[in-house]
Amino acid sequence: MADLRRAVRRLLCIRAGDDGGVLLRFDVDGVPCQVVRLDAPAQPAPAAVPLSPREEEIVRMVARGCTNRMIASVLDISEWTVGTHLRRVFSKLEVNSRAAMVARIFDEGRCPVSM
Repeated sequence: MADLRRAVRRLLCIRAGDDGGVLLRFDVDGVPCQVVRLDAPAQPAPAAVPLSPREEEIVRMVARGCTNRMIASVLDISEWTVGTHLRRVFSKLEVNSRAAMVARIFDEGRCPVSM
């Protein structure tokens, strides 16, 4: 604690990030120290994941707010099959919810809903 008090007393300068991210410079027992802001590395845009035409169709319907039952009725397939398609899409996109799936599709620059 004494070292910290000494460091604060020996405060040399405070910067608002205009010096390469340096926020605070100080000296502790003759050793120059600084506190810097590290910006998080930019996350690479997620790569577009290829989906089958049927998977794309189901994603579009989910984005419009359709339930599995509605999708099954429109496409004349079982709800089980709709669920299977969604599980495969979730796996391909590495998501675990319908909302995350639609968000990921939008992040990839694909607009699943015709406006």
